[in-house]
Parts: sequence; structure tokens; C-alpha cells
Amino acid sequence: MKEEMKKYELTDEIITVDGHTLHRIRALRAFVCQGRAVKPGDLGGFIEREENLSHRETCWVFDDSKVYGLARVSGDARISGCAVVFGYARISNQASVFDSAIVHDGAYVLDHAKIYNDARVGGGAEVYGHARVYGEAIVSGEAWIHGYARVHGKAKVYERAIIFGNSEVYDETTIISTIFTPNNEEAPGIS
Repeated sequence: MKEEMKKYELTDEIITVDGHTLHRIRALRAFVCQGRAVKPGDLGGFIEREENLSHRETCWVFDDSKVYGLARVSGDARISGCAVVFGYARISNQASVFDSAIVHDGAYVLDHAKIYNDARVGGGAEVYGHARVYGEAIVSGEAWIHGYARVHGKAKVYERAIIFGNSEVYDETTIISTIFTPNNEEAPGIS
């Protein structure tokens, strides 16, 4: 990519995480990522390689957050706080991962979805729409969380479970291989 088209550069400030060498990023041009202004020279979080963070759109890795392995951040997505994204994870559109949340192992976080606090999303799970996963919740095993669904507290959602609409899974609830819907609605795309 031409230098004038690049949004950021890798700095010499490095850290090692799980055997991966990550570089702090520095902005090369001005843009706004989900309401946060980024100016040329501003330092961002840490990435392993340029493939981790698109130079297009307004996506950004802020603060001390980390993106590495084959993870990819694109669109207008925001990674901030001490969040960690790795292992084939994809964060795109207007999605946000922040606080100390972790997204890994082939998980997708899309649209306006938010993963935060100490939540963990992995194992091919998909969180999209306006869904939220927070607290100490865990979503894994190709589960789908979408619509305006909320998974929080110490809830766990596994094994292709589908949580959608305005559904809420919380406290220490565990959902495995179930379609969890508000008012017994039919899950979209499920027959």
C-alpha cells in the first residue's frame, strides 16, 4: 500500500504476548472512530502485523488493547481499553470490543455489537446486530447472539445455541444447543 494511503505505521515500541511480537501503532492521518478523534501522531494500541488492522475506513486499536495472530479489525470497528483480539477473530462494521474483553478463535463481532467488561467470545461464535456480551459472560462453540440480545453476568452460551431478539441470558445461566427467543418467536433462518 502506498505510504500516503496508509492510516498508521508500526512503531519500535514492542511487547510480546503469547510468543507474538506486537508493535504499538501511530496514526498517519486524521479520522474519527466511533466518536473518538484520532490525529496524525497519536499512538494507538498494539498489533502484530498490518493485516491485523485495515488501513481503510475508520477502524482503530486504542489504548493498550492488542490484536494479533490472524485476527482482523476492519470497517469502523473500535478495540480499546485492555481488550485482546486474536486467533482468526473478525471485528467489523461498527462493532466494539473494550475494557478487558477477549475475542478469539474464529469469533465474529459485527454490526453494532459490543463485547466488554471481562466477557469472552470465541470458538467460532458470532455476535452481531445490536447484541451485547458483558460482565464475565462466555460465548463459544459456534453460538449466535444477535438482534438486541444481551448475555451478561456469569452466563455461558455454548454449542450452537442461538440467542436473539430482545432475549437476555444472565446471572450464572448456561445455555447449550438451544434456541433462546423472546416470546417463543421463530429464529430467523432456522426451520
